[in-house]
Amino acid sequence: MSIKILKHMKLSLVNNRRQFLKNAFSITSAFLLSPIEWLDAKISDQSHVYWAEGDDPYQNVQNVIAMMGGIERWFDIEDIIVIKPNCQWWNQGTANLSAMRSIIELILDLPGFSGEIIIAENHQKSGTDNRGWSADNTINTDPVARNIIELIDYFQRNGHPNVTKYHWLNSERGGAIINGPAHGDGYVHLDECHVYNGKETPMTYPVFTSSYSGRKLDLKNGVWDGGGFTGQQVKLINLSSLNHHAFGVSASVKNLMGIVDLPGNDSGRFSDGRYNFHSIGLEGMGGALGQWLHAVKQPDLNIITAEWVGWASRIEPGEAVRGRSIIASEDPVALDYWAAKHILHPLTPDSYGLKAFHNPDYPYSPFRHYLAACQAQGIGTMNAEDIELHYYHSSTSVPDAALGDSIKVEGIYPNPVHTRAIVEFFLYMPTVINIVIWNIKGQKIKTIIRGRQLNAGRHRIPLLQCNHFPNGTYIMQIKTPERLHALRFTVFHQ
Repeated sequence: MSIKILKHMKLSLVNNRRQFLKNAFSITSAFLLSPIEWLDAKISDQSHVYWAEGDDPYQNVQNVIAMMGGIERWFDIEDIIVIKPNCQWWNQGTANLSAMRSIIELILDLPGFSGEIIIAENHQKSGTDNRGWSADNTINTDPVARNIIELIDYFQRNGHPNVTKYHWLNSERGGAIINGPAHGDGYVHLDECHVYNGKETPMTYPVFTSSYSGRKLDLKNGVWDGGGFTGQQVKLINLSSLNHHAFGVSASVKNLMGIVDLPGNDSGRFSDGRYNFHSIGLEGMGGALGQWLHAVKQPDLNIITAEWVGWASRIEPGEAVRGRSIIASEDPVALDYWAAKHILHPLTPDSYGLKAFHNPDYPYSPFRHYLAACQAQGIGTMNAEDIELHYYHSSTSVPDAALGDSIKVEGIYPNPVHTRAIVEFFLYMPTVINIVIWNIKGQKIKTIIRGRQLNAGRHRIPLLQCNHFPNGTYIMQIKTPERLHALRFTVFHQ
């Protein structure tokens, strides 16, 4: 998979670094950071995309979440967490079940977890336990389940009654239009609208009752109990797949369409004459979803499961290709842009006539205009220079210069580490290197190298006296101007 655009982005930043820093320091004399520290601070304000590949989807999720700082970065032990997959389709059209199981187990493994996990979706069709909920998937399955209902049954059989499901229903398919949780389950329609070509689209969101605790859950405002809001928020994981769609690409932003009220599907209008998200045109839809993210809810975490990628169909396995990847970000626009550009588009056969539509940089791609309309609402970025990639590969070393990098990381030796260790890598050109070690909770443990330019050739860097580290798993990040590499190693004192 090519990431040349990322190489170009990073090199452009480095090549303009002197002028960049000169301009920055001319603003005020209050900057006390070194040039390297200032540059790191600037990069940290960018959108971050995390990519793990090469392992099975269960382990790829573990690797991505560890790279991002651990599941406790977003969730506490008493949280109510909604996981929103895609149940409208099956096979490559639904989120990978092994990835979903991995996320759920990470949450359940939080010490003392007493909250709830609810898998919820409005799949826009009649009925409830059908389509992606109950399909006999042939791909994107898990050793314990072929579909989402079986996955929930698995957790409940194994002592987790706090893992449940809920079917949000369109207002024309049995879901009520309500003013709030005091009026029961249904959809709240806000007065706030997105206007596109004179069509008004109200912001809508579900209110629903937990089958586990009986508490009323308002997706926007949180838990309702005893006649009022308790102050506890409902957390949201946006768990999507990566596929071709009529307008180009279906991924993280599009997955939010399974939350809002959608009567009448594409031609739908509400009884008050306003239009639903489907019926206002492509750019209108992207803009409406961007406004929804402001007005209602921004997911705490967006994850794309690209174990199987549908390049022409969301249900036919013959039109899917294996991506062996999990990609995550807190920015759904950057996530969609990157996943389409560097996974779906390269994996699409050249013979497919709509391949260009999978490229978000192609000016005639409807997907590009859709994402741009979402970004115009102040949500995320699809600008390559504002996206920083964090990469993890299942082997102890990452792919070499074939990915357009200046470094080939050989690995950490020995691994597991007992007392001492080295990291070995080869530089194809003189390169500025930063090496930092983090624990699995995302806490910085030690900086090995900070902003040092090393000559081309092979390097063997002593890491640390590991007898000062507790037993456990650690992540080493090796940062070059092009990319950030992550390697996992274990400390084990004999």
